[in-house]
Amino acid sequence: ITLDLPGYCVVRGERYGYPYDMLSAYAADSCRDFQLQTSLSKQSLLENLSNGQTDILVSLTADAGHAETMSLPLYSTTYVVLAPARNAAVYSGHGGSIANMLGSNVVMMTAGFENTESYDSMLDSLYGSMLYVSPLGGFDLAKQLSENVFDLLICEKSEALLAEGLLHNVTAVYEFEEEVPV
Repeated sequence: ITLDLPGYCVVRGERYGYPYDMLSAYAADSCRDFQLQTSLSKQSLLENLSNGQTDILVSLTADAGHAETMSLPLYSTTYVVLAPARNAAVYSGHGGSIANMLGSNVVMMTAGFENTESYDSMLDSLYGSMLYVSPLGGFDLAKQLSENVFDLLICEKSEALLAEGLLHNVTAVYEFEEEVPV
């Protein structure tokens, strides 16, 4: 599983997400050993797949599309903007414009968002925002958001739902229209 895969996260050492559940179920159903690799680069994971060291690679479809492999999207997801719940009303008056919402805030985003068209479009319209890309997962970043380390977080929708359910003090204030196949 690539580290920036939407919907895959680790919370307190426990793995969560649809991709992880699908691989676990497949391994159990087919009586196969299940070893999960997440610390390798995408290129290393693709090389391992090509030379037979890895049987299945779960990645963003865009990343696997150029490899000489069979790519089968499992599901589609979207990205959302999370804000501290106490500030949610501040961001509701943005008139539907992501540029107006982000304004001059400090915005953290998960690495997977960089691979979307929404990211490219957003960059074209932003002025004054401080954008940072983190290698951390969406849940870990949501925890930092709840502790006021930065103002807003852009992460995958299922990570945001997990954060909203477990942290209770963050909420989604914007959803990007683009569907991202996984």
